[in-house]
Amino acid sequence: AMAAGPAEGGWERVERPGDAARGGGGGALAVYRQFVLDVPRADVFVNGEPWRGNPTLLFLQLWPTFPSKARAARAMALFSQGEMAPWFVAGRSRWVASESEHFLDGGRQSIHLELRRESALWWSRERLASLSISKPFRVVDLANADCETRFHVHLQIRYNLLADTVEHSWTCEAATPGESAELDDWTHIESGSAAFAA
Repeated sequence: AMAAGPAEGGWERVERPGDAARGGGGGALAVYRQFVLDVPRADVFVNGEPWRGNPTLLFLQLWPTFPSKARAARAMALFSQGEMAPWFVAGRSRWVASESEHFLDGGRQSIHLELRRESALWWSRERLASLSISKPFRVVDLANADCETRFHVHLQIRYNLLADTVEHSWTCEAATPGESAELDDWTHIESGSAAFAA
């Protein structure tokens, strides 16, 4: 059985998985190297349009949109597959209830960026207005011969530019609605917000 839902009251302040080990992000070169490796593995949308360009050009376009280099490095590290690893571990411990269940990748991650000009003047700089990342996972039960997917789990991460924090929510839904009376229309949402390490 799945664990009970979170306490009422909305967003919680929690430490982001892996923050202590990472020390809040890396320098520009380390972030760049990982960025150009991982961005082609994701579906990237800029102002609602699919992006299929060179990852170096996207990095160079985004880096100056942040108010500081440190904030740029922390936020742009979110694009990396390595950033998903601690979330994967957290999701596995949260959503797997038995030894026969496994927490697996559920598809490509999506990165949504909104860029806006500082003013209506043509020479004004673009600033990052919003950054959100979504990643699907699934819980598979290996106890039955079909290795069926029991749940679809969706992680949503939003970078709050003003507060320099990461907000996240998990959503879990039964793979086959109506399959079990206890899972009919069952959706669980758990949310949290974690400040980056200084």
